[in-house]
Amino acid sequence: MQTLGIIAEYNPFHNGHAYQIMAAKKASGATHTLVVMSGSAVQRGSFAVVDKWTRARQAVENGADLVLELPYAYACQSAEAFASGALSLLDDAGCRMLSFGMESPQIEPLVAVARILWEEPPDYQRCLKQGLAEGLSFPAARQQAISTLMGAQSARVLASPNNILAIEYLKAINRQGAAIQPIPIKRQSAGYHSQTLHGTFASASAIRKHLMEGQSEMIGACIPYDPAILSPKKWQTRVRGYQDYVLGRLLTMDLGELRKYPGVSEGLEFALHGAVKKWHTYEDILKAVSSKRIPQSRIRRILMHLSTEFTTTDFSELTQPVSSPYFRVLAFNRAGRQWIRRLAQESDTPVISNVRSNQTRLDARGGRMLSFDLKATDLFYLFGGQPENIHQDFTQSPIYIES
Repeated sequence: MQTLGIIAEYNPFHNGHAYQIMAAKKASGATHTLVVMSGSAVQRGSFAVVDKWTRARQAVENGADLVLELPYAYACQSAEAFASGALSLLDDAGCRMLSFGMESPQIEPLVAVARILWEEPPDYQRCLKQGLAEGLSFPAARQQAISTLMGAQSARVLASPNNILAIEYLKAINRQGAAIQPIPIKRQSAGYHSQTLHGTFASASAIRKHLMEGQSEMIGACIPYDPAILSPKKWQTRVRGYQDYVLGRLLTMDLGELRKYPGVSEGLEFALHGAVKKWHTYEDILKAVSSKRIPQSRIRRILMHLSTEFTTTDFSELTQPVSSPYFRVLAFNRAGRQWIRRLAQESDTPVISNVRSNQTRLDARGGRMLSFDLKATDLFYLFGGQPENIHQDFTQSPIYIES
């Protein structure tokens, strides 16, 4: 087996994702392709547009062989923790190649920057501390430090979200000593955060924007499936339900409770506690609390953790050491079935295809980690006005695509 891994969220799945899968398979010569995908909650600190089984199905229909869920404990985290958890899962599953999208035409500058960020030599640490002391956010201070040490051109690779994730994957490969070869794929057309639709290629951000504005008819050319699957009304309902719930949580929490959650430091508990008394919408609170040093993405993840009750203790105990306590199967085809059988025969890590019957095979850490995946999915359906689908993890089988 020539095994290729892809780390993704598919929020939602679009033509650019389909292109990456096919281009990566061609570039790598892989016989089997595994996708590790975020579940019901995603890295930016929100719920996914579409349920995880539908997104996994779309990946298999467009070239993947097997889709495994990235546990919530890793999925809804900083780029570094997200990449570390996903890379560990791929490594444990036997992937020997990793494909990722990037904005840069060459991988060498990213490799050089990744090595500095991984090794953190004294000169880098000094420049980073200086930037932070000047009031810069961590990403800005890091970019300034790289500019000082390696030049402005090297620092520019850190300006792209796709490049940042690529660098985190390269760091994780080095940190974990994984025998995984990077297979970079140049991103097509629309930028990561582009809000406009460009022909048949568009960013997930642009698609989400048009869905939220009720313009789903405009995205048909950008996705390889029926736009009705995206169901903008359900997503809009989910966003409103979730944001109202978060406001309720903030209104009833004291400072001590807020301090229990990952990312709450630098007086953020006071800022959140004060903001909910002055502002009355989720977006207004985000704007009020975020700053040059504290990006909105960090606040979004904190608020997501409030809803799932994922504490700092949970984060430290579940994500260290970095390893995968289970392989949760979401979708597969015939080649994917071969991979599942191989995992079941050769790996000590349990394969979870039926939560009800397989969860007893998990150790204490695995059981706790899985509980947050289940909770995120229950909230996904509850906030989306679909309470009848709560506990879907116990009734939904992995999707099999004949191919």
